[in-house]
This record gives sequence, C-alpha cells and structure tokens, in this order.
Amino acid sequence: MRAAAEKAIELDPLSAESYDALGAADAREGPWERAEKNFRRSIEIQPSRPEAHGHFAVNYLLPLGRVEEAIQELRMAEKSDRNFTFFLGDALADAGRNEEAAGVCETLPPDYGGTFGDLCLPGALARAGRAREVIQRYGALPANAPRVNAALVCAYARVGRREEAEKLAATLPSGFNVQGQAFACLGDKERVFEVLNRATAIGPIRMGWLLLRVDRECPGLLRGDPRLKALRKNVGLP
Repeated sequence: MRAAAEKAIELDPLSAESYDALGAADAREGPWERAEKNFRRSIEIQPSRPEAHGHFAVNYLLPLGRVEEAIQELRMAEKSDRNFTFFLGDALADAGRNEEAAGVCETLPPDYGGTFGDLCLPGALARAGRAREVIQRYGALPANAPRVNAALVCAYARVGRREEAEKLAATLPSGFNVQGQAFACLGDKERVFEVLNRATAIGPIRMGWLLLRVDRECPGLLRGDPRLKALRKNVGLP
C-alpha cells in the first residue's frame, strides 16, 4: 500500500487519494505526525472528497482519542457518503452523546445490520438510560448475534440483573470488541485487560478503537492503571 501510494504521488503530486492512502499506511505503522500531515494534505488538495475527511477521522483521530475532531470530520464525510453513517454514530457514542448516537444509528438502512448496524443501536440505547428497552427489543434474538448479545450484557448489568449479564457474557465468542465491551460493562478490569493483552496484534488503529469502546462502557475503568500505559506503548499508541 505504501509503495503504491508513493509511486502514485510521484506520478501525480496532486492525487488526494494517494495522500489519503499514505496517511492510512502511516497510521497502521505508528508514525502519527507523518500520518496527520498526509491526511491533511489529502483534504487540502480535494476538500470536497468525503473519503478524505472520513478516513482521517476513522484511521487517525479516533484511534488517538480526538473524538470531537473526528465527529466534525465524519459529519462532513457523511453528508455525501452514507458509508460513514455508522462511524459517525460510533464516534458520538465515544463522546458520550448516546441519544444523538442512537438517532444516527436508527437512520442506517435495514440491510446494514448484518455488518455494523447491530453494533450501533443497542449499545447506544443502553448507555442512554434505555436498558429496559434494549432487553425488551433484543432479548429474544438468536444466540448467533454476538454484537447484540454484548449490548444485552450491558443492558442487564445496567438494570441490576448481574447474574443474567454474567451468564450471557459467558456465551460470547472470543472477539475482542464483544468481550471487551461486555467485561467493561460488568466493571471487570482484570478480564478487560486479558482481552486487551490478547488483542495486541491487531495494531494501533484497531486497539485505539477498542480502548474507546471499553471507556465508553465504563468511563475511567482503566484510567491510572500502569498496564494501560504499557499496552499503548506496546502497540504504538501515544
């Protein structure tokens, strides 16, 4: 990817797509200042291109925890590219703006649910104080809906049904996001760190997303723990 982007820039120094790709390559490897420079150059060349704003938000601003800036960029991207709707809802949830996040998630088309839609709405509703609604709305879903089941763990925990939350959590597959979300909702720091330590190979971008999702389910759960600083350093996050 890097070699292709660099060659494309050599052939066309005003290729916004190529600077966008180069910024993504940098972000995956961790030279964050260079990544930002390339993303901003892409936006400078073609400011109306939605992918330039969306990729900057998703691959750079969100992993680094710059959530409000990411929301601004995603709003610009989402105006003309609905592929960024989920990411806007997700970023609003990261900012604790859960009613807004739920509103955005509800605009996703029905056929979006098989990919990201089912990760978006139930969690936002549960965090917005509508946990009972989540249980009523999603509690009868089949067992093969892990993202929804993770949100249900959170809903059960939020209404004090701890035993049911733990029982459902035990059925979750070993995916980092679903387990990290569920264990954070249960306030179980040790199990969250077990998930994070298993996830180090996913790289800095995905680890940044995962840390945001853990923090939005239980704000401050990992704050001040020296293991968090070591983990961030290990995966290439500042």
